[in-house]
Amino acid sequence: QYPDRGDLYPPAQLRRRRVEILLISAGTQQMRSLALIGTGLLLLTAGSAGAAKAPAARAEKAPAEVSVPNSHRIRFTSSINGRDYLISVAVPLVPPPAQGYPVLYLFDPHFMFGTAVDAARMSAPEVMVVGVGYPLDDADFVSRTVNAVKDRLPDAFREMPQQTLAIWALRTHDLTLPATAEDRRRGTAAGVAALAASLSGGLDTFLDVVDREVKPRVAAVAPVDASRAALFGHSLGGLAVLHALFTRPESFGHFIAASPSIWAAPALWTEETAFGERIASAPHAPAVMLAVGGREQDRVGASSKMIDNMREMARRLRAIERAGPPMQVVDVVFADEDHGSVQQASVSRAIDFAFRGARR
Repeated sequence: QYPDRGDLYPPAQLRRRRVEILLISAGTQQMRSLALIGTGLLLLTAGSAGAAKAPAARAEKAPAEVSVPNSHRIRFTSSINGRDYLISVAVPLVPPPAQGYPVLYLFDPHFMFGTAVDAARMSAPEVMVVGVGYPLDDADFVSRTVNAVKDRLPDAFREMPQQTLAIWALRTHDLTLPATAEDRRRGTAAGVAALAASLSGGLDTFLDVVDREVKPRVAAVAPVDASRAALFGHSLGGLAVLHALFTRPESFGHFIAASPSIWAAPALWTEETAFGERIASAPHAPAVMLAVGGREQDRVGASSKMIDNMREMARRLRAIERAGPPMQVVDVVFADEDHGSVQQASVSRAIDFAFRGARR
């Protein structure tokens, strides 16, 4: 009940009043004794300037960080685009099947790697989870990334944590196609559309990194079944998944695009048409899952047309006529989920879709 204000109460008096509160609330003789001892210690430390200081308490060892069991981190600098990456690999806790582990590759592991590993180990324990991200625990790397764009950031962005800004800049480049400021204005914060457009366009090179540099490094960790690989991405990552589907459909057997930012890449509609013509006569077609949150088109997200675009893309994919078996296309709207909260629901469903059979 006492103000925590040094200008109202001198330090010694303030400390004594805090201990008085403890004395009043103490319910046992033991707590009263502890409180009285505390009063004496506090008053001693608040004594005259000439009094000796109490010895500092021995520093306790910092608790260990929580980690994902049986997981590995692989940092490398790409020889393709010169950028730094960090691969997170969660090896299953069960022995590999004869053909090797199936693999779920996902973008943005800083958001959902732990969630994906938990979901896989609960429902598909033989699945290896691989996150393709960045060394965000390296302060120098984060600083370099932010310094490259900070002079062009609006004031509101400058107040964000450094790591958040780094993530934004890195994924805005790696997970997007070339775009104009008008393309990015529909779903980008005010004042940053031009910067986002200038950073955009690194997706094709990034997908080369995944195919030629990430996959071999993952295969060196544990045996994998390349024929049972799935790719998952959310938001801009969902955009990247759709572009990978349309331009290199043989690279994965299942493609899962959650809340894909189709608004940021109008070229995807043209790519889908060309993909339909290409896949019509192919002996095999990949399986596709699209997902979105039921609240993503409310108010602020209305101009991005997240739900409408997802449904239209699913309709077009289903309409592709093939000489062989029809392409499997599943679309899901998760009720009451928004753009952020749908990540957990969609990654869990993605594992079920790719490795345990799709729900319809």
